[in-house]
Amino acid sequence: MALTLRELLSYSNHKYDIKIIAGTLGLNRPCRWIHVVEDDDVPSFLHGNELIFTTGIGISSKPTFSLTRFAETLLSRKCSGWVLNLGPYITKVPQDVIDLCNRKGLPLFTIPWEKRLTDVTYELSHILIENEKIEISVSKAFSNIIFSLGEESVNYSTIERVGINSTDRFRILNIKVDKSDTVTSITGIIESIESSFKRSEVSVFSEADNLIVISIDNEKKYYNDLVEKIMSILDEYKIKYHIGVSNSKNGLDQLPLLYSQSNDALKTSQILDNVITKYSECGIYQLLFKVSDNNVRINYVNYVLGKIVDYDIENSTDYLKVLEDYIATNGSVNKLAEMYGVHRNTINNRIKFLKDNFGLNLNYEDIAELVISFKLMKIIDKKWR
Repeated sequence: MALTLRELLSYSNHKYDIKIIAGTLGLNRPCRWIHVVEDDDVPSFLHGNELIFTTGIGISSKPTFSLTRFAETLLSRKCSGWVLNLGPYITKVPQDVIDLCNRKGLPLFTIPWEKRLTDVTYELSHILIENEKIEISVSKAFSNIIFSLGEESVNYSTIERVGINSTDRFRILNIKVDKSDTVTSITGIIESIESSFKRSEVSVFSEADNLIVISIDNEKKYYNDLVEKIMSILDEYKIKYHIGVSNSKNGLDQLPLLYSQSNDALKTSQILDNVITKYSECGIYQLLFKVSDNNVRINYVNYVLGKIVDYDIENSTDYLKVLEDYIATNGSVNKLAEMYGVHRNTINNRIKFLKDNFGLNLNYEDIAELVISFKLMKIIDKKWR
């Protein structure tokens, strides 16, 4: 994923005499790009996770210039770190700036005036670009394995080159974002997730309108932390989303199966309106989603419920809903009467009508067929008739 500041500067800090003077607790912040910014009115185009360089050349023309305010704004923009070019414009770093960066964990560096910023920023930008190329190639390789594209040996070697073993344990999170809730792009969310994890932990890509997160999942605690962190990122965007989570299995060759599980878990999550559903929690939906032919589903529902649906349409009644609620309350007439605000005899009469007119005995076999049919109705498009 994104390089941390510690990793990025390990390539060049000795060469350019870049020294950290505050905010060491933030050295593991991810860094995605480099910017030179000279005005303490930090531009809004910063997206976060940038390393900012400042020479102070604009100080003389702006009497109100404040390095402290500059630091506070960089923090609000979620920048990765700040490099001050010590020289004729910034001769020393004020103590209050150092204290602020230490308190907030904003890495603060200095670089001598004699070092050319064009050389430094060029080299660091090149490193970041190459890292992003690797990220894209790894995500593509994972996608290829899931959808059986490309040469298997090439896909495997691409992934293994970044330290992920083909025999590692994997899990897939399939995330559906309700785009009507936000103008935030899928790309922006992917970048936020990528910036929060190491490359050896997750790989993220989009498939249609879904986010696919592949977790290298070797510990239960890590899985719990992963889900918590991803949900926290999604919550920051103030969007509605559903997540389907596969089981975990060893081996890259298991990814197609895990993707299928995550997809079924996601659809179950949407049907039940859960935020997150594990495949192991899908219950009977595990079986029902294996019936991939929608015509088979529709024919079965018509066979079990079609006559009741037709009767309701012709007579403006709600016997189908009464029957569904009766099954959902495990046949409790009292609960159903309370739910509908009617006397229990009214419910008994409706159930008797269903038995007399639609051949229902409501025995074990009937109930099994009804449960399956009502769940299939949730899978099928509402305009199934």
